[in-house]
Amino acid sequence: MSSTTPATKIDAILAIDVGTTNLKFCIFSNDKCKLVCSRTEELVLITSKDDQLVEIEPDQLWKQIFGMFESLIAEAEKMDLNILSIGLSCHRNSFVTLNRKTLEPCHKIITWKDKRAQQYCEKWNNSYRRKFLNLFGLIASTFTRSERFKAARMFNLLDVMITPRFLVILEEDPKMQHLLSTNNLILTTLDCWILQKLTKNCDLFITEPSSISSTGLFDPFTNTWGVQILQLIGFPFDSILLPLISPTSLLSLTTDAELFGREIEISACLGDAQSAAFGSGCIQKGDVNLSLGTGAILDFVSGDEVHASMCGGVYPLIGWKLDEQSTTYLLESKFNHLISSLKWGNLINLIPSLAPTELNKLCEESFNNEKDVEDDDITCFIPFGLLGNGNDDCSSLFGIRSSTNQKQIARSIFKSIIFGIYQIWTCLLTQLSLNDVKLIKRIRCCGGISLNNFICQQICTLINLPLERVEEPQFCSAKGVALLAGIKQGFWTPNQVEDFIVLERRFDPIQQQRTFLLQQYNYWVDVRKRFGKS
Repeated sequence: MSSTTPATKIDAILAIDVGTTNLKFCIFSNDKCKLVCSRTEELVLITSKDDQLVEIEPDQLWKQIFGMFESLIAEAEKMDLNILSIGLSCHRNSFVTLNRKTLEPCHKIITWKDKRAQQYCEKWNNSYRRKFLNLFGLIASTFTRSERFKAARMFNLLDVMITPRFLVILEEDPKMQHLLSTNNLILTTLDCWILQKLTKNCDLFITEPSSISSTGLFDPFTNTWGVQILQLIGFPFDSILLPLISPTSLLSLTTDAELFGREIEISACLGDAQSAAFGSGCIQKGDVNLSLGTGAILDFVSGDEVHASMCGGVYPLIGWKLDEQSTTYLLESKFNHLISSLKWGNLINLIPSLAPTELNKLCEESFNNEKDVEDDDITCFIPFGLLGNGNDDCSSLFGIRSSTNQKQIARSIFKSIIFGIYQIWTCLLTQLSLNDVKLIKRIRCCGGISLNNFICQQICTLINLPLERVEEPQFCSAKGVALLAGIKQGFWTPNQVEDFIVLERRFDPIQQQRTFLLQQYNYWVDVRKRFGKS
């Protein structure tokens, strides 16, 4: 009589990556955090006709998340995998306010792409309050050399921050005003809202430092809410309910047992750009990660030092906080709307497909004739959302002649992406000290657009440093929280993380092309200055 022993299930981590464009679910094994399987769905953004309002329907998002959860857990069962832990990566600066008593949203999720607060920001930035803050910071930093006062000297209110968008909708909504007056209005970031839905704990609203550090609500120098600046802006800090802030890997949360038939620990939560940096292995001081997805984001790992930079589109953020004592900081520069240029080209059939293989092929075909490229020195595409262009939200095409063809216009779009990325690189360097620049020992890239060999090679040549692309770059943000969740579970230690990062390709600068590329870049910058605000 024979007997069979049930197969022992392998422990695994489920990573959720809530991006701006896509929702990704990935399962990583406990063996060196290898990707086992993944699912991707496009997020549905609700936009107004003038593109000023960009929102997400909360019920629709939760339906997508719950459906993909069930699908991946069922997939794990078939593969004899035991989902032991969950990691959550979320795009930053999207928020929703809730009624404390009913937990009903007061409005749709307002994304970071929403522009309803542009005029509010312009008005406040021209106000005496802002001038007073900058002057105070100048005087205080001169005498104290404090990095925090230096940041106050450069402070600028941006519509990508949560604070101005919240104040605009609060002013327009009597119901929110009533809830605020009775201390029943809760402001939740996207990660906080998802965690509450997963735990179904009516009294627990929690976020973590990396996600909150870019919102305008948080002071990275004190590692807590930025009370003084919030009060100066007019934010109702004393009346509104804000989430608790927990270190990245000390959430101590579990999913509600009714959701998936059992409790599953939520071991890590991180902002998407920070998670992408961690997932690329950029965790040592001096490492630089370039994330190419919906936008282009450059993150310089500054270690345990906060850089007082709030000008030129470069900002200090918290990378991750693994415990109460240690904090890793980043210095970030970004070009938010990289993908929009490609989507516009696709919409008018200049770029037939956005699939990585087809896009790479089109890039190479557009630049394969060296003489054509050199002769075409005037066609120039300026995308919206560039550093230095203020709140301009329209793109522009310059140098159109009777002989200009589709290939030249497509080429100008590709060049604008490459030059926009080089611009944020140069801005980042201006905010670093000479010693910091010398620390830069590796630059890695990730994100869906990084699958384009041509774009990576051109960026590499311009920055004049080797560029390393990690394996499965489109899942780097998911891998980052999976690695952190694995640390919490004891699968591996922080010192082992670098051993789990596989490099798929290294790009080296092509020196004979660099002079011509820089000439084209400088011309593009001149046109951009004429087009927008410099």
